[in-house]
Amino acid sequence: MTKKSLNTLIGEYKAKHQEYAEAGIGLATKLEELELKLTDLNQQLKESQENNASDFSDESLAKDAALRSEIASTEIMITTVKDRQTKLAFPAEIIDQSREIFELAKAEVVNDYNDRLPSLLEEIQEAKFSYLDKLVEYKTLRDSVNKRILEVGKEVNRNVDQYDFPRVKEVAFFHRDHPESEGVRYTVEKYDVTNVLDGHKIEKPRH
Repeated sequence: MTKKSLNTLIGEYKAKHQEYAEAGIGLATKLEELELKLTDLNQQLKESQENNASDFSDESLAKDAALRSEIASTEIMITTVKDRQTKLAFPAEIIDQSREIFELAKAEVVNDYNDRLPSLLEEIQEAKFSYLDKLVEYKTLRDSVNKRILEVGKEVNRNVDQYDFPRVKEVAFFHRDHPESEGVRYTVEKYDVTNVLDGHKIEKPRH
Protein backbone atom coordinates (compact mmCIF):
# COMPACT_ATOMS: atom_id res chain seq x y z
CA MET A 1 0.00 0.00 0.00
CA THR A 2 1.41 3.36 -1.04
CA LYS A 3 2.10 5.67 1.88
CA LYS A 4 0.19 8.94 1.61
CA SER A 5 2.11 12.20 1.56
CA LEU A 6 1.64 14.88 4.20
CA ASN A 7 -0.08 17.19 1.70
CA THR A 8 -2.49 14.42 0.71
CA LEU A 9 -3.36 13.74 4.34
CA ILE A 10 -3.87 17.44 5.04
CA GLY A 11 -6.13 17.69 1.99
CA GLU A 12 -8.18 14.72 3.20
CA TYR A 13 -8.35 16.19 6.70
CA LYS A 14 -9.64 19.53 5.41
CA ALA A 15 -12.24 17.78 3.22
CA LYS A 16 -13.45 15.69 6.15
CA HIS A 17 -13.42 18.73 8.43
CA GLN A 18 -15.56 20.58 5.88
CA GLU A 19 -17.92 17.62 5.68
CA TYR A 20 -18.39 17.63 9.46
CA ALA A 21 -18.81 21.41 9.50
CA GLU A 22 -21.58 21.21 6.90
CA ALA A 23 -23.18 18.35 8.84
CA GLY A 24 -23.08 20.53 11.96
CA ILE A 25 -24.94 23.30 10.15
CA GLY A 26 -27.49 20.79 8.86
CA LEU A 27 -28.04 19.35 12.34
CA ALA A 28 -28.45 22.81 13.86
CA THR A 29 -31.09 23.63 11.25
CA LYS A 30 -32.83 20.29 11.87
CA LEU A 31 -32.82 20.86 15.62
CA GLU A 32 -34.37 24.28 15.21
CA GLU A 33 -37.12 22.81 13.01
CA LEU A 34 -37.81 20.00 15.50
CA GLU A 35 -37.95 22.35 18.48
CA LEU A 36 -40.43 24.59 16.65
CA LYS A 37 -42.45 21.51 15.73
CA LEU A 38 -42.43 20.32 19.36
CA THR A 39 -43.61 23.69 20.59
CA ASP A 40 -46.44 23.61 18.04
CA LEU A 41 -47.44 20.03 18.95
CA ASN A 42 -47.51 20.82 22.66
CA GLN A 43 -49.68 23.84 21.94
CA GLN A 44 -52.05 21.71 19.81
CA LEU A 45 -52.29 19.13 22.60
CA LYS A 46 -52.98 21.80 25.23
CA GLU A 47 -55.73 23.37 23.12
CA SER A 48 -57.26 19.97 22.33
CA GLN A 49 -57.32 19.02 26.00
CA GLU A 50 -58.89 22.35 26.95
CA ASN A 51 -61.45 22.40 24.13
CA ASN A 52 -62.40 18.73 24.30
CA ALA A 53 -62.19 17.99 28.01
CA SER A 54 -65.72 16.57 28.07
CA ASP A 55 -65.39 14.76 24.77
CA PHE A 56 -64.57 11.11 25.41
CA SER A 57 -65.26 9.89 21.93
CA ASP A 58 -62.79 7.52 20.35
CA GLU A 59 -62.03 10.08 17.66
CA SER A 60 -61.23 12.81 20.22
CA LEU A 61 -59.14 10.54 22.38
CA ALA A 62 -57.31 9.16 19.35
CA LYS A 63 -56.46 12.67 18.25
CA ASP A 64 -54.82 13.47 21.62
CA ALA A 65 -53.08 10.08 21.62
CA ALA A 66 -51.70 10.76 18.14
CA LEU A 67 -50.44 14.17 19.28
CA ARG A 68 -48.79 12.59 22.32
CA SER A 69 -47.19 9.95 20.10
CA GLU A 70 -45.91 12.57 17.68
CA ILE A 71 -44.61 14.67 20.59
CA ALA A 72 -42.73 11.66 21.98
CA SER A 73 -41.34 10.85 18.54
CA THR A 74 -40.23 14.45 18.06
CA GLU A 75 -38.56 14.51 21.49
CA ILE A 76 -36.67 11.32 20.57
CA MET A 77 -35.59 12.94 17.31
CA ILE A 78 -34.39 16.03 19.20
CA THR A 79 -32.37 13.82 21.57
CA THR A 80 -30.93 11.97 18.58
CA VAL A 81 -29.92 15.19 16.84
CA LYS A 82 -28.29 16.51 20.03
CA ASP A 83 -26.38 13.22 20.38
CA ARG A 84 -25.12 13.64 16.80
CA GLN A 85 -24.07 17.21 17.59
CA THR A 86 -22.09 15.97 20.59
CA LYS A 87 -20.34 13.41 18.41
CA LEU A 88 -19.56 16.09 15.81
CA ALA A 89 -18.04 18.35 18.45
CA PHE A 90 -15.19 15.87 19.00
CA PRO A 91 -15.27 13.40 16.08
CA ALA A 92 -12.89 10.51 16.65
CA GLU A 93 -12.05 10.31 12.94
CA ILE A 94 -11.01 13.96 12.80
CA ILE A 95 -9.00 13.69 16.02
CA ASP A 96 -7.20 10.57 14.74
CA GLN A 97 -6.44 12.24 11.40
CA SER A 98 -5.11 15.33 13.15
CA ARG A 99 -2.84 13.24 15.38
CA GLU A 100 -1.53 11.21 12.41
CA ILE A 101 -0.81 14.35 10.36
CA PHE A 102 0.93 16.08 13.27
CA GLU A 103 3.16 13.11 14.01
CA LEU A 104 4.03 12.72 10.33
CA ALA A 105 4.86 16.43 10.06
CA LYS A 106 7.18 16.20 13.06
CA ALA A 107 8.92 13.15 11.62
CA GLU A 108 9.32 14.81 8.21
CA VAL A 109 10.78 18.07 9.53
CA VAL A 110 13.20 16.22 11.80
CA ASN A 111 14.34 14.00 8.93
CA ASP A 112 14.72 16.99 6.62
CA TYR A 113 16.69 18.87 9.29
CA ASN A 114 19.00 15.93 9.92
CA ASP A 115 19.52 15.39 6.19
CA ARG A 116 20.36 19.01 5.36
CA LEU A 117 22.27 20.04 8.50
CA PRO A 118 25.65 18.33 7.85
CA SER A 119 26.17 19.90 4.41
CA LEU A 120 24.93 23.28 5.65
CA LEU A 121 27.34 23.23 8.60
CA GLU A 122 30.14 22.28 6.23
CA GLU A 123 29.27 25.28 4.04
CA ILE A 124 29.22 27.54 7.12
CA GLN A 125 32.64 26.24 8.13
CA GLU A 126 34.00 26.78 4.63
CA ALA A 127 32.55 30.29 4.56
CA LYS A 128 34.19 31.01 7.91
CA PHE A 129 37.63 29.96 6.73
CA SER A 130 37.12 31.74 3.42
CA TYR A 131 36.39 34.93 5.38
CA LEU A 132 39.47 34.44 7.55
CA ASP A 133 41.59 33.78 4.46
CA LYS A 134 40.45 37.11 3.06
CA LEU A 135 41.44 38.80 6.31
CA VAL A 136 44.90 37.29 5.88
CA GLU A 137 44.99 38.72 2.34
CA TYR A 138 43.98 42.13 3.70
CA LYS A 139 46.74 42.02 6.33
CA THR A 140 49.30 40.97 3.73
CA LEU A 141 48.20 43.83 1.46
CA ARG A 142 48.33 46.36 4.30
CA ASP A 143 51.73 45.22 5.49
CA SER A 144 53.11 45.19 1.95
CA VAL A 145 52.90 49.00 1.78
CA ASN A 146 55.42 49.72 4.52
CA LYS A 147 57.44 46.64 3.65
CA ARG A 148 57.94 47.91 0.10
CA ILE A 149 58.95 51.39 1.32
CA LEU A 150 61.49 49.85 3.66
CA GLU A 151 62.88 47.71 0.82
CA VAL A 152 63.21 50.69 -1.52
CA GLY A 153 64.80 52.79 1.21
CA LYS A 154 67.35 50.09 1.80
CA GLU A 155 68.14 49.87 -1.90
CA VAL A 156 68.76 53.63 -2.22
CA ASN A 157 70.53 54.03 1.13
CA ARG A 158 67.79 56.12 2.67
CA ASN A 159 66.91 55.96 6.32
CA VAL A 160 63.15 55.54 6.43
CA ASP A 161 61.27 57.11 9.33
CA GLN A 162 57.59 57.12 10.29
CA TYR A 163 56.78 60.09 8.05
CA ASP A 164 58.03 58.29 4.96
CA PHE A 165 55.28 55.69 5.09
CA PRO A 166 52.32 56.66 2.88
CA ARG A 167 48.95 57.07 4.46
CA VAL A 168 46.59 54.41 3.15
CA LYS A 169 43.12 53.38 4.17
CA GLU A 170 43.06 50.99 7.10
CA VAL A 171 39.83 49.22 7.94
CA ALA A 172 38.53 49.77 11.48
CA PHE A 173 37.21 46.27 11.88
CA PHE A 174 35.88 46.66 15.40
CA HIS A 175 34.37 50.10 15.08
CA ARG A 176 30.55 49.82 15.31
CA ASP A 177 29.44 53.30 16.41
CA HIS A 178 27.44 53.93 13.23
CA PRO A 179 25.36 51.69 10.91
CA GLU A 180 27.70 52.57 8.04
CA SER A 181 30.89 52.06 10.01
CA GLU A 182 33.50 49.58 8.82
CA GLY A 183 33.05 47.36 11.83
CA VAL A 184 29.49 46.73 10.71
CA ARG A 185 30.54 46.23 7.09
CA TYR A 186 33.47 43.87 7.47
CA THR A 187 33.37 42.27 10.94
CA VAL A 188 31.31 39.28 12.02
CA GLU A 189 30.82 39.45 15.77
CA LYS A 190 28.75 37.57 18.34
CA TYR A 191 26.17 40.34 18.04
CA ASP A 192 25.71 39.58 14.34
CA VAL A 193 25.41 35.83 14.84
CA THR A 194 22.92 36.25 17.70
CA ASN A 195 20.81 38.63 15.65
CA VAL A 196 20.62 36.22 12.71
CA LEU A 197 19.80 33.22 14.91
CA ASP A 198 17.08 35.26 16.65
CA GLY A 199 15.46 35.82 13.27
CA HIS A 200 16.36 39.46 12.66
CA LYS A 201 16.69 40.59 9.07
CA ILE A 202 20.21 41.18 7.75
CA GLU A 203 20.61 44.78 6.67
CA LYS A 204 23.16 45.13 3.89
CA PRO A 205 25.20 48.36 4.31
CA ARG A 206 24.63 50.98 1.65
CA HIS A 207 27.59 51.83 -0.59
